Amino acid sequence: MFTSGQTLHQRYALQRLLSRRPGRQTWLALDLEAGRADTESVVIKLLGFSPEVEWQDLKLFQREARVLQQVSHSRIPEYRDSFTLRNGLTWWGLVATYIEGISLEDLLHRGKRFTPKAIYQLAAQVLRILIALHELSPPVLHRDIKPSNLIVSAQGRVFLVDFGSVQDRASRDGGTFTVVGTYGYTPLEQFGGRTIPASDLYALGATLIQVLTGVPPAELPQQDFRIQFRDRVSLNPAFLSWLEGMTHPSPEKRFATAREALRALQLSQRSASPVLGTAAPPAPRIQVQPTAAQLDIEIAQRWEGGWTDALLVAGTLLLPILGIFPLGGILIAGALSRFDLGGLGIGLLLWVLGALLGAVGMSLCRGNFTASHIRVTAEKVKVRYRLFGIPYWQWRRPTAAIKQLMLVPIGIKHHELQAQLTTPMQNRPSKHPTLGINLSETECQWLIQTLYDWLDRH
Repeated sequence: MFTSGQTLHQRYALQRLLSRRPGRQTWLALDLEAGRADTESVVIKLLGFSPEVEWQDLKLFQREARVLQQVSHSRIPEYRDSFTLRNGLTWWGLVATYIEGISLEDLLHRGKRFTPKAIYQLAAQVLRILIALHELSPPVLHRDIKPSNLIVSAQGRVFLVDFGSVQDRASRDGGTFTVVGTYGYTPLEQFGGRTIPASDLYALGATLIQVLTGVPPAELPQQDFRIQFRDRVSLNPAFLSWLEGMTHPSPEKRFATAREALRALQLSQRSASPVLGTAAPPAPRIQVQPTAAQLDIEIAQRWEGGWTDALLVAGTLLLPILGIFPLGGILIAGALSRFDLGGLGIGLLLWVLGALLGAVGMSLCRGNFTASHIRVTAEKVKVRYRLFGIPYWQWRRPTAAIKQLMLVPIGIKHHELQAQLTTPMQNRPSKHPTLGINLSETECQWLIQTLYDWLDRH
């Protein structure tokens, strides 16, 4: 029997018993390793070899240690150590970093209720963890996602813990299997010994349904093995359909991968906005002409009004004059001095100054008077810029290469958003085109949905 204050393996000082089951104990401890500047909290899982423990339990325990050694992720406990010791029985110990926070199960027991936005963020964070696990080689399947295995930190970060049921592809391909999981969160195929990435998605979906309804999924009614929960929640239809897709009893009708599920979740949230999904543009200056072959979006020039814009207009109108005078200066100086180098140099200097003033003027006026034209086809996306109707720059990319592009705000100018096409992992968005500088937030959101809708259908 272990007690608080006892030191295990000459290194770990037991602090508090976290859980106990027959033949199993989990302790919060301090790592007293020599040479450390201070102690560090760790979790020690102990498995005692006794008649209450089967060989399969030891197999899973050892597999958990092996997988944690191989996995490195900021939202998963970090493997620290493993050992065996004698204390009446032979005990196997597994040491991992302690995740400070409260389990989702405890939060629900305390009456915590989550907003739709918080539930979306919870789902997205867990899906990103699953993407990292499922895309390892071999893939790592958790097989026991449920509220007690999700820890929420004070900052709102979500951690996935307890890999006691974990399975990698190599172990799954053997001739035997161990049925693991928790009733209500475990899909039918997993009880039959078949576990795939979509099995973890089902468990996550069932967990989210419990967060939404406050009722464990095993206690909710079922029809044709499908959890019935729509009458207990009030959410946008797209998110409800996403949850039903996550928890479909047939794995072939669920999302195939966590990445696919995350993408669908993001789209469901965009359609939740009262602005997004509207058929008409939110402003008359945006004109859309969708056809089966292409999507054309025209962002018209806009007049802001005010003395600052009046100065910009005045400066822009002077640009042609500033361009004429340097030309005249070159000719006059050349004629008076019979094209000596001094006169020619003065003329060229005037021309350079005029060109610089023109560049500055165009830059200042671009926010108010640049019209963008976006054309999307099955083969390519093309963005053209015009100043007073005159094209001056063009950007093209193959449509197949930008299916994952996103329209995101990149800054604030004149109290409004600038939107830019960029990839989700791109750290230098300046390499991608800005679409309609000074878009309002409503216009920016509407453009996002319009582009996504057309791309998703093609």
